Amino acid sequence: MNICPKCNTANPSDTNYCFQCGEALSEEAKSRRKACPKCKTENNIDANYCKKCSTAISDDAREKEKNAQKKCPECFTENIVDANYCRNCGRILTDNKEVLEMDKLSKAKETIQLLKKAFPAIEEKNRNLEKEKKELTEKQQKLTKKQESLSAELLNAQVEIESLNNRIRPLKKDRNYWIISFLIMLGLFVTVLVFLIFNHNSLSGKQEKITQLRQNIETLERKNKELAGEKEKIEKLKSNEKTNLTELKKKVTELEQANSQLVDEKNSLTEKNTELVDEKNRLKKENTQLADDKSKLQNQINAAAEYCPIVIQSIKVCNTYKDGTIETDYGKTIYASSSMFLSPQIEYVGLKTGQTITLYTKLYAGKILQYNAKDSLSGYTYKTEITVSSTGKTGLSGWGDEKKGHWKKGDYRYEVWYDGKLLKKIDFQLY
Repeated sequence: MNICPKCNTANPSDTNYCFQCGEALSEEAKSRRKACPKCKTENNIDANYCKKCSTAISDDAREKEKNAQKKCPECFTENIVDANYCRNCGRILTDNKEVLEMDKLSKAKETIQLLKKAFPAIEEKNRNLEKEKKELTEKQQKLTKKQESLSAELLNAQVEIESLNNRIRPLKKDRNYWIISFLIMLGLFVTVLVFLIFNHNSLSGKQEKITQLRQNIETLERKNKELAGEKEKIEKLKSNEKTNLTELKKKVTELEQANSQLVDEKNSLTEKNTELVDEKNRLKKENTQLADDKSKLQNQINAAAEYCPIVIQSIKVCNTYKDGTIETDYGKTIYASSSMFLSPQIEYVGLKTGQTITLYTKLYAGKILQYNAKDSLSGYTYKTEITVSSTGKTGLSGWGDEKKGHWKKGDYRYEVWYDGKLLKKIDFQLY
Protein backbone atom coordinates (compact mmCIF):
# COMPACT_ATOMS: atom_id res chain seq x y z
CA MET A 1 0.00 0.00 0.00
CA ASN A 2 1.09 3.59 -0.71
CA ILE A 3 -0.13 6.03 2.00
CA CYS A 4 -0.83 9.54 0.76
CA PRO A 5 1.24 12.08 2.81
CA LYS A 6 -1.44 14.74 2.38
CA CYS A 7 -4.76 13.00 3.19
CA ASN A 8 -3.44 9.69 4.61
CA THR A 9 -5.50 7.71 2.10
CA ALA A 10 -4.27 4.18 1.41
CA ASN A 11 -3.45 3.73 -2.30
CA PRO A 12 -2.06 0.73 -4.28
CA SER A 13 1.75 0.62 -4.33
CA ASP A 14 1.99 1.31 -8.09
CA THR A 15 -0.28 4.41 -7.93
CA ASN A 16 1.22 7.64 -9.30
CA TYR A 17 -1.46 9.97 -7.85
CA CYS A 18 -3.67 9.67 -4.79
CA PHE A 19 -7.16 8.69 -5.92
CA GLN A 20 -8.64 10.77 -3.07
CA CYS A 21 -6.87 14.19 -3.27
CA GLY A 22 -4.67 13.95 -6.42
CA GLU A 23 -1.36 14.28 -4.53
CA ALA A 24 1.71 13.06 -6.48
CA LEU A 25 3.00 9.83 -4.91
CA SER A 26 5.70 8.50 -7.25
CA GLU A 27 8.97 10.24 -8.17
CA GLU A 28 7.89 10.36 -11.80
CA ALA A 29 4.62 12.11 -10.85
CA LYS A 30 6.44 14.53 -8.55
CA SER A 31 8.82 15.48 -11.38
CA ARG A 32 5.78 16.52 -13.44
CA ARG A 33 4.55 18.81 -10.65
CA LYS A 34 5.62 22.30 -9.57
CA ALA A 35 4.95 23.77 -6.09
CA CYS A 36 3.41 27.24 -5.71
CA PRO A 37 5.89 29.52 -3.83
CA LYS A 38 3.03 31.17 -1.97
CA CYS A 39 0.62 28.41 -0.86
CA LYS A 40 2.82 25.34 -1.61
CA THR A 41 0.06 23.77 -3.73
CA GLU A 42 1.31 21.24 -6.31
CA ASN A 43 0.56 22.30 -9.90
CA ASN A 44 1.19 20.87 -13.37
CA ILE A 45 4.73 21.53 -14.65
CA ASP A 46 3.32 23.56 -17.61
CA ALA A 47 0.93 25.71 -15.50
CA ASN A 48 1.39 29.49 -15.59
CA TYR A 49 -0.72 30.21 -12.48
CA CYS A 50 -1.41 28.33 -9.25
CA LYS A 51 -4.75 26.51 -9.39
CA LYS A 52 -5.50 27.44 -5.75
CA CYS A 53 -4.32 31.03 -5.17
CA SER A 54 -3.71 32.20 -8.82
CA THR A 55 -0.11 33.21 -8.06
CA ALA A 56 2.17 33.44 -11.14
CA ILE A 57 4.45 30.37 -11.09
CA SER A 58 5.99 30.50 -14.57
CA ASP A 59 8.58 32.98 -15.90
CA ASP A 60 6.18 34.15 -18.64
CA ALA A 61 3.39 34.84 -16.15
CA ARG A 62 5.75 36.69 -13.79
CA GLU A 63 7.02 38.82 -16.71
CA LYS A 64 3.43 39.66 -17.71
CA GLU A 65 2.57 40.68 -14.14
CA LYS A 66 5.78 42.73 -13.91
CA ASN A 67 4.98 44.60 -17.14
CA ALA A 68 1.25 45.01 -16.34
CA GLN A 69 0.18 48.54 -15.54
CA LYS A 70 -2.96 50.26 -14.27
CA LYS A 71 -4.12 53.43 -16.12
CA CYS A 72 -5.53 56.34 -14.09
CA PRO A 73 -9.06 57.28 -15.36
CA GLU A 74 -8.47 60.92 -14.32
CA CYS A 75 -5.11 61.85 -15.94
CA PHE A 76 -4.44 58.60 -17.91
CA THR A 77 -1.04 58.12 -16.24
CA GLU A 78 0.34 54.55 -16.22
CA ASN A 79 0.81 53.10 -12.70
CA ILE A 80 1.98 49.74 -11.37
CA VAL A 81 -0.76 47.14 -11.17
CA ASP A 82 -0.76 47.06 -7.32
CA ALA A 83 -0.96 50.87 -6.97
CA ASN A 84 -3.69 52.20 -4.65
CA TYR A 85 -3.22 55.86 -5.74
CA CYS A 86 -2.18 57.54 -9.02
CA ARG A 87 1.45 58.67 -8.86
CA ASN A 88 0.62 61.84 -10.89
CA CYS A 89 -2.73 63.22 -9.63
CA GLY A 90 -3.25 61.19 -6.42
CA ARG A 91 -6.62 59.74 -7.51
CA ILE A 92 -7.59 56.51 -5.76
CA LEU A 93 -7.34 53.47 -8.07
CA THR A 94 -8.30 50.50 -5.86
CA ASP A 95 -11.70 49.10 -4.80
CA ASN A 96 -10.31 47.90 -1.49
CA LYS A 97 -12.84 48.95 1.18
CA GLU A 98 -10.18 49.46 3.85
CA VAL A 99 -8.16 51.78 1.56
CA LEU A 100 -11.34 53.69 0.59
CA GLU A 101 -12.33 54.16 4.24
CA MET A 102 -8.81 55.35 5.13
CA ASP A 103 -8.92 57.77 2.16
CA LYS A 104 -12.28 59.20 3.33
CA LEU A 105 -10.95 59.57 6.88
CA SER A 106 -7.79 61.31 5.57
CA LYS A 107 -9.87 63.76 3.47
CA ALA A 108 -12.14 64.47 6.46
CA LYS A 109 -9.08 65.24 8.60
CA GLU A 110 -7.67 67.54 5.89
CA THR A 111 -11.02 69.39 5.67
CA ILE A 112 -11.05 69.84 9.45
CA GLN A 113 -7.50 71.23 9.35
CA LEU A 114 -8.46 73.65 6.54
CA LEU A 115 -11.50 74.80 8.52
CA LYS A 116 -9.36 75.31 11.62
CA LYS A 117 -6.97 77.45 9.55
CA ALA A 118 -9.85 79.38 7.92
CA PHE A 119 -11.68 80.25 11.17
CA PRO A 120 -9.04 82.73 12.52
CA ALA A 121 -8.99 84.61 9.17
CA ILE A 122 -12.80 84.84 9.13
CA GLU A 123 -12.88 85.99 12.73
CA GLU A 124 -10.22 88.62 11.91
CA LYS A 125 -12.35 89.83 8.96
CA ASN A 126 -15.40 90.00 11.24
CA ARG A 127 -13.44 92.08 13.77
CA ASN A 128 -12.25 94.44 11.00
CA LEU A 129 -15.81 94.81 9.70
CA GLU A 130 -17.07 95.56 13.20
CA LYS A 131 -14.33 98.18 13.55
CA GLU A 132 -15.24 99.76 10.17
CA LYS A 133 -18.91 99.68 11.14
CA LYS A 134 -18.11 101.47 14.40
CA GLU A 135 -16.03 104.14 12.56
CA LEU A 136 -18.85 104.70 10.03
CA THR A 137 -21.31 105.09 12.89
CA GLU A 138 -19.05 107.71 14.50
CA LYS A 139 -18.72 109.56 11.14
CA GLN A 140 -22.48 109.49 10.72
CA GLN A 141 -22.93 110.94 14.21
CA LYS A 142 -20.43 113.72 13.42
CA LEU A 143 -22.20 114.51 10.14
CA THR A 144 -25.52 114.62 11.97
CA LYS A 145 -24.12 117.10 14.52
CA LYS A 146 -22.61 119.20 11.72
CA GLN A 147 -25.95 119.19 9.89
CA GLU A 148 -27.75 120.26 13.06
CA SER A 149 -25.20 123.07 13.54
CA LEU A 150 -25.64 124.26 9.94
CA SER A 151 -29.44 124.09 10.31
CA ALA A 152 -29.18 126.24 13.45
CA GLU A 153 -26.99 128.79 11.61
CA LEU A 154 -29.42 128.81 8.68
CA LEU A 155 -32.32 129.39 11.05
CA ASN A 156 -30.44 132.29 12.74
CA ALA A 157 -29.71 133.81 9.29
CA GLN A 158 -33.39 133.56 8.37
CA VAL A 159 -34.35 135.23 11.68
CA GLU A 160 -31.83 138.03 11.04
CA ILE A 161 -33.20 138.51 7.46
CA GLU A 162 -36.75 138.70 8.83
CA SER A 163 -35.63 141.28 11.41
CA LEU A 164 -34.00 143.41 8.68
CA ASN A 165 -37.16 143.18 6.58
CA ASN A 166 -39.19 144.35 9.53
CA ARG A 167 -36.86 147.31 9.99
CA ILE A 168 -36.99 148.19 6.27
CA ARG A 169 -40.82 148.23 5.99
CA PRO A 170 -41.46 151.27 8.23
CA LEU A 171 -38.60 153.12 6.55
CA LYS A 172 -40.23 152.65 3.13
CA LYS A 173 -43.56 153.94 4.49
CA ASP A 174 -41.80 156.89 6.09
CA ARG A 175 -40.08 157.89 2.80
CA ASN A 176 -43.38 157.90 0.88
CA TYR A 177 -44.94 160.10 3.47
CA TRP A 178 -42.22 162.76 3.19
CA ILE A 179 -42.32 162.72 -0.55
CA ILE A 180 -46.05 163.45 -0.48
CA SER A 181 -45.52 166.18 2.11
CA PHE A 182 -42.76 167.64 -0.03
CA LEU A 183 -45.09 167.81 -3.08
CA ILE A 184 -47.88 169.50 -1.08
CA MET A 185 -45.65 172.04 0.65
CA LEU A 186 -43.49 172.77 -2.44
CA GLY A 187 -44.86 176.17 -3.09
CA LEU A 188 -45.12 177.28 0.49
CA PHE A 189 -42.84 179.23 2.53
CA VAL A 190 -39.10 179.29 2.05
CA THR A 191 -38.65 178.24 5.58
CA VAL A 192 -40.68 175.14 4.83
CA LEU A 193 -38.44 174.60 1.76
CA VAL A 194 -35.32 174.87 3.94
CA PHE A 195 -36.95 172.49 6.36
CA LEU A 196 -37.78 170.15 3.52
CA ILE A 197 -34.20 170.38 2.21
CA PHE A 198 -32.93 169.50 5.67
CA ASN A 199 -35.34 166.62 5.80
CA HIS A 200 -34.16 165.58 2.35
CA ASN A 201 -30.59 165.29 3.66
CA SER A 202 -31.90 163.16 6.52
CA LEU A 203 -33.67 160.87 4.04
CA SER A 204 -30.43 160.53 2.06
CA GLY A 205 -28.75 159.16 5.20
CA LYS A 206 -31.63 156.80 5.65
CA GLN A 207 -31.38 155.76 1.99
CA GLU A 208 -27.74 154.90 2.55
CA LYS A 209 -28.77 152.77 5.50
CA ILE A 210 -31.38 151.06 3.31
CA THR A 211 -28.70 150.40 0.65
CA GLN A 212 -26.42 148.99 3.34
CA LEU A 213 -29.26 146.80 4.60
CA ARG A 214 -29.93 145.58 1.04
CA GLN A 215 -26.26 144.73 0.67
CA ASN A 216 -26.43 142.89 3.97
CA ILE A 217 -29.52 141.03 2.74
CA GLU A 218 -27.73 140.09 -0.49
CA THR A 219 -24.74 138.91 1.56
CA LEU A 220 -27.07 136.84 3.75
CA GLU A 221 -28.81 135.42 0.67
CA ARG A 222 -25.41 134.42 -0.78
CA LYS A 223 -24.55 132.81 2.52
CA ASN A 224 -27.94 131.11 2.46
CA LYS A 225 -27.20 129.77 -1.04
CA GLU A 226 -23.76 128.62 0.09
CA LEU A 227 -25.36 126.95 3.11
CA ALA A 228 -27.93 125.32 0.80
CA GLY A 229 -25.08 124.06 -1.43
CA GLU A 230 -23.20 122.81 1.63
CA LYS A 231 -26.40 121.17 2.85
CA GLU A 232 -26.82 119.49 -0.55
CA LYS A 233 -23.21 118.25 -0.38
CA ILE A 234 -23.88 116.97 3.15
CA GLU A 235 -27.05 115.23 1.97
CA LYS A 236 -25.12 113.69 -0.94
CA LEU A 237 -22.30 112.60 1.36
CA LYS A 238 -24.86 111.22 3.78
CA SER A 239 -26.53 109.29 0.93
CA ASN A 240 -23.15 107.89 -0.16
CA GLU A 241 -22.37 106.93 3.43
CA LYS A 242 -25.76 105.21 3.67
CA THR A 243 -25.03 103.32 0.41
CA ASN A 244 -21.59 102.26 1.71
CA LEU A 245 -23.11 101.28 5.03
CA THR A 246 -25.76 99.21 3.21
CA GLU A 247 -23.08 97.45 1.15
CA LEU A 248 -21.02 96.83 4.26
CA LYS A 249 -24.09 95.45 6.04
CA LYS A 250 -24.71 93.22 3.03
CA LYS A 251 -21.08 92.00 3.10
CA VAL A 252 -21.33 91.44 6.85
CA THR A 253 -24.53 89.41 6.29
CA GLU A 254 -22.83 87.34 3.56
CA LEU A 255 -19.80 86.71 5.78
CA GLU A 256 -22.07 85.79 8.69
CA GLN A 257 -23.92 83.33 6.42
CA ALA A 258 -20.60 81.89 5.17
CA ASN A 259 -19.38 81.65 8.76
CA SER A 260 -22.63 79.95 9.74
CA GLN A 261 -22.18 77.43 6.90
CA LEU A 262 -18.60 76.76 7.98
CA VAL A 263 -19.76 76.30 11.57
CA ASP A 264 -22.45 73.85 10.34
CA GLU A 265 -19.85 71.98 8.27
CA LYS A 266 -17.50 71.92 11.23
CA ASN A 267 -20.29 70.57 13.47
CA SER A 268 -21.14 67.98 10.81
CA LEU A 269 -17.51 66.91 10.53
CA THR A 270 -17.25 66.85 14.31
CA GLU A 271 -20.32 64.59 14.47
CA LYS A 272 -18.86 62.34 11.75
CA ASN A 273 -15.54 62.24 13.60
CA THR A 274 -17.41 61.36 16.79
CA GLU A 275 -19.27 58.61 14.92
CA LEU A 276 -15.96 57.28 13.54
CA VAL A 277 -14.44 57.33 17.03
CA ASP A 278 -17.53 55.54 18.42
CA GLU A 279 -17.35 53.02 15.56
CA LYS A 280 -13.64 52.52 16.23
CA ASN A 281 -14.32 51.97 19.94
CA ARG A 282 -17.17 49.60 19.10
CA LEU A 283 -14.93 47.59 16.75
CA LYS A 284 -12.21 47.61 19.39
CA LYS A 285 -14.68 46.20 21.94
CA GLU A 286 -15.87 43.61 19.41
CA ASN A 287 -12.24 42.63 18.69
CA THR A 288 -11.60 42.34 22.40
CA GLN A 289 -14.78 40.25 22.78
CA LEU A 290 -13.78 38.10 19.78
CA ALA A 291 -10.31 37.62 21.27
CA ASP A 292 -11.91 36.55 24.57
CA ASP A 293 -14.32 34.23 22.74
CA LYS A 294 -11.44 32.84 20.68
CA SER A 295 -9.42 32.25 23.86
CA LYS A 296 -12.40 30.53 25.51
CA LEU A 297 -13.03 28.46 22.38
CA GLN A 298 -9.36 27.50 22.22
CA ASN A 299 -9.50 26.44 25.88
CA GLN A 300 -12.59 24.36 25.11
CA ILE A 301 -10.86 22.86 22.06
CA ASN A 302 -7.79 22.03 24.16
CA ALA A 303 -10.00 20.45 26.79
CA ALA A 304 -11.85 18.48 24.10
CA ALA A 305 -8.51 17.50 22.51
CA GLU A 306 -7.48 15.89 25.78
CA TYR A 307 -10.57 13.74 25.49
CA CYS A 308 -10.24 13.07 21.74
CA PRO A 309 -7.77 14.64 19.23
CA ILE A 310 -10.28 14.64 16.32
CA VAL A 311 -14.02 15.26 15.74
CA ILE A 312 -15.43 13.03 13.00
CA GLN A 313 -18.12 14.85 11.03
CA SER A 314 -19.19 12.10 8.62
CA ILE A 315 -18.45 8.54 7.43
CA LYS A 316 -18.94 7.33 3.86
CA VAL A 317 -18.47 3.78 2.53
CA CYS A 318 -17.29 2.61 -0.90
CA ASN A 319 -16.65 -0.76 -2.58
CA THR A 320 -13.01 -1.35 -3.67
CA TYR A 321 -10.80 -3.93 -5.25
CA LYS A 322 -7.95 -5.48 -3.30
CA ASP A 323 -5.47 -2.89 -4.61
CA GLY A 324 -7.66 -0.02 -3.37
CA THR A 325 -9.16 0.91 -6.75
CA ILE A 326 -12.74 2.11 -6.25
CA GLU A 327 -15.45 -0.04 -7.82
CA THR A 328 -18.45 1.84 -6.30
CA ASP A 329 -17.70 5.38 -5.12
CA TYR A 330 -18.32 6.78 -1.63
CA GLY A 331 -21.97 7.35 -0.80
CA LYS A 332 -23.23 5.44 -3.88
CA THR A 333 -25.52 2.40 -3.76
CA ILE A 334 -23.47 -0.82 -3.26
CA TYR A 335 -24.87 -4.03 -4.63
CA ALA A 336 -24.12 -7.33 -2.90
CA SER A 337 -23.42 -9.03 -6.23
CA SER A 338 -20.39 -6.76 -6.84
CA SER A 339 -19.29 -6.30 -3.21
CA MET A 340 -15.62 -6.98 -2.31
CA PHE A 341 -13.81 -4.74 0.20
CA LEU A 342 -16.06 -2.33 2.16
CA SER A 343 -13.81 0.71 2.76
CA PRO A 344 -14.89 3.64 4.97
CA GLN A 345 -13.76 7.26 4.57
CA ILE A 346 -13.97 9.75 7.46
CA GLU A 347 -14.23 13.56 7.21
CA TYR A 348 -12.95 15.18 10.42
CA VAL A 349 -11.73 18.33 12.19
CA GLY A 350 -8.37 17.98 13.94
CA LEU A 351 -7.95 19.33 17.48
CA LYS A 352 -4.30 18.27 17.91
CA THR A 353 -2.66 18.69 14.55
CA GLY A 354 0.52 16.77 13.77
CA GLN A 355 -0.22 14.02 16.30
CA THR A 356 -0.31 10.41 15.08
CA ILE A 357 -3.25 8.47 16.53
CA THR A 358 -4.69 4.94 16.18
CA LEU A 359 -8.35 4.55 15.17
CA TYR A 360 -10.15 1.23 15.79
CA THR A 361 -12.91 0.07 13.44
CA LYS A 362 -15.89 -2.22 13.98
CA LEU A 363 -17.82 -3.64 11.01
CA TYR A 364 -21.17 -5.27 11.72
CA ALA A 365 -23.08 -7.44 9.24
CA GLY A 366 -26.50 -7.26 10.79
CA LYS A 367 -25.65 -7.65 14.48
CA ILE A 368 -22.57 -9.81 13.94
CA LEU A 369 -19.15 -8.20 14.43
CA GLN A 370 -16.79 -9.08 11.57
CA TYR A 371 -13.28 -10.06 12.64
CA ASN A 372 -10.45 -12.42 11.93
CA ALA A 373 -9.01 -14.37 14.79
CA LYS A 374 -5.48 -13.92 13.46
CA ASP A 375 -5.52 -10.30 12.27
CA SER A 376 -8.24 -8.61 14.32
CA LEU A 377 -7.87 -6.99 17.74
CA SER A 378 -9.99 -8.07 20.66
CA GLY A 379 -13.47 -6.56 20.16
CA TYR A 380 -12.54 -4.69 16.90
CA THR A 381 -12.38 -5.54 13.21
CA TYR A 382 -9.10 -3.69 12.46
CA LYS A 383 -7.12 -0.52 13.29
CA THR A 384 -5.64 2.35 11.25
CA GLU A 385 -2.99 4.95 12.17
CA ILE A 386 -3.42 8.52 10.88
CA THR A 387 -1.56 11.84 11.33
CA VAL A 388 -4.03 14.53 12.42
CA SER A 389 -4.34 17.68 10.29
CA SER A 390 -6.60 20.70 10.91
CA THR A 391 -9.28 19.38 8.52
CA GLY A 392 -9.26 16.46 6.17
CA LYS A 393 -10.72 13.36 4.63
CA THR A 394 -9.00 10.05 5.27
CA GLY A 395 -9.77 6.63 3.85
CA LEU A 396 -9.49 3.76 6.32
CA SER A 397 -8.54 0.23 5.34
CA GLY A 398 -11.24 -1.89 3.75
CA TRP A 399 -12.55 -5.28 4.99
CA GLY A 400 -13.71 -8.11 2.76
CA ASP A 401 -12.46 -10.32 -0.05
CA GLU A 402 -11.25 -9.85 -3.63
CA LYS A 403 -13.99 -12.10 -4.95
CA LYS A 404 -17.14 -10.24 -6.04
CA GLY A 405 -20.33 -11.07 -4.17
CA HIS A 406 -18.44 -11.57 -0.90
CA TRP A 407 -21.12 -9.79 1.14
CA LYS A 408 -24.82 -10.62 1.26
CA LYS A 409 -27.76 -8.28 0.99
CA GLY A 410 -28.76 -6.67 4.26
CA ASP A 411 -28.02 -4.08 6.92
CA TYR A 412 -24.44 -3.15 7.89
CA ARG A 413 -22.79 -0.70 10.26
CA TYR A 414 -19.32 0.82 10.55
CA GLU A 415 -18.13 2.22 13.89
CA VAL A 416 -14.94 4.25 14.45
CA TRP A 417 -13.43 4.15 17.98
CA TYR A 418 -10.56 5.93 19.73
CA ASP A 419 -9.18 5.01 23.16
CA GLY A 420 -12.34 3.10 24.04
CA LYS A 421 -14.66 5.93 22.94
CA LEU A 422 -17.12 5.69 20.02
CA LEU A 423 -16.45 8.70 17.74
CA LYS A 424 -18.90 8.09 14.87
CA LYS A 425 -20.99 5.35 13.24
CA ILE A 426 -22.88 4.85 9.98
CA ASP A 427 -25.61 2.39 9.06
CA PHE A 428 -25.82 1.35 5.40
CA GLN A 429 -27.32 -1.37 3.21
CA LEU A 430 -26.19 -3.68 0.47
CA TYR A 431 -28.85 -4.27 -2.22
